[in-house]
Amino acid sequence: QELAFQKAQEEKIDRDPNVVQSIEAAKREIIVRKYFENVAGQAQQPNDTEIRDYFDKHPALFAQRRVYSFQEVTIEAKPEQVEGIKAKLATAKTVQEMLQMLQADGIRHATSQAVRAAEQLPLSQLDNFAQMKDGQVTISPTPPGLRVLILAGSENKPVTLEQAKPAIEAFLTNERKRQLIEAQQKSLRASAKIEYVGSFAGGPGAAASGAAPGLEPASEAASQ
Repeated sequence: QELAFQKAQEEKIDRDPNVVQSIEAAKREIIVRKYFENVAGQAQQPNDTEIRDYFDKHPALFAQRRVYSFQEVTIEAKPEQVEGIKAKLATAKTVQEMLQMLQADGIRHATSQAVRAAEQLPLSQLDNFAQMKDGQVTISPTPPGLRVLILAGSENKPVTLEQAKPAIEAFLTNERKRQLIEAQQKSLRASAKIEYVGSFAGGPGAAASGAAPGLEPASEAASQ
């Protein structure tokens, strides 16, 4: 690679406008990334009290953690069909009966199975999953139509505070880094906006009227 680099320099490829532009763009990206790494580096590590508090507030992730086995049925349906399909599926007593209904009505659908631990589920929905009983079914609208989620089974797999501590510490630290970066980005945008408004605060004519104070306006010069 070094030999190729030297040859490229001999042929002045490094002076090609496109290459120069790409180098500057890469340089800019590296500098900006390092800047935000420095900002994120100011994040404080959570203390034991904060870690314990997070552990206690999220039992579904830790003390009451479960591993879930799901069956999922994705249904394609038009908006006007959704409520009718939901009502009909709600009468099914088994998954097989549900699939037979869809098949009989010629409704396109796909089935899948998955095993997910609590930490692999969306945090915003975890409490809802934690309240589900084995065999329980939920039906919810999705962009293509409907999603039927069946909790085929679950297994209790709690973790202790000591086991969870490294993961909680990493999560809270990363969350603080993210917040610092977002706050700095917001501050930079606000500063740029203030600077722009300050430069043009007088409106479009302000810069023109003050740009050349030694010149008389054209109308006045013509009248003299």
